Amino acid sequence: MAGFLDPTIGSDYLGVLIFGSDRSSYRRYTTRAYLDLARTLRTMSKSSRDERVEECKNRLLHQISRLESEREHSDSQDNFDMWHRETCLNLIDEFGASEMHYGQAQKWVNMTLKYLFAVGSVGIEDIGNISRAYSWAHMPIDRIIVNQLRKVGFPHGLLPKGSWSKMNQQDYSELQLNLREYFADECLMAVEFRLWKGL
Repeated sequence: MAGFLDPTIGSDYLGVLIFGSDRSSYRRYTTRAYLDLARTLRTMSKSSRDERVEECKNRLLHQISRLESEREHSDSQDNFDMWHRETCLNLIDEFGASEMHYGQAQKWVNMTLKYLFAVGSVGIEDIGNISRAYSWAHMPIDRIIVNQLRKVGFPHGLLPKGSWSKMNQQDYSELQLNLREYFADECLMAVEFRLWKGL
């Protein structure tokens, strides 16, 4: 009789439980990340929305493939920022600028990366060269994180003035710069993991 559960079985189970069983690509992480922002999107017909969501997932997967295979996107903060901006603008272009704001696009991109870093760190998924981008990754911005930033003393005047989901590109970029200055000795994604847990 075997002892305790094999860690591989446990991590596979958790991966399927949280992200679903589609293992054909990183699609299950883009799907889970989409669910994190879906409630903030304006109403449109289900068929139109579903079609746009699938095309956005394809674009996001393409960009993640580039992040994984083209080293220049993860070799400096400036290069990662350019990749990130291009990725967000691709999603907005596909979904429609009247339907998706930069704040929503950043959430989709950043949460997809957060999920990839998380599953990569515990062996649920081999994320290969995507891990190189961890040091440059942005902090996903949402209501929970904004509230946690207030609690840890981040200057209120530097937080989004309105809803995180309605942030424009300039406000988002300025916020990320301010976060890097405030948490100068830490990786922003690591800070976000900690803040999200309420620590």
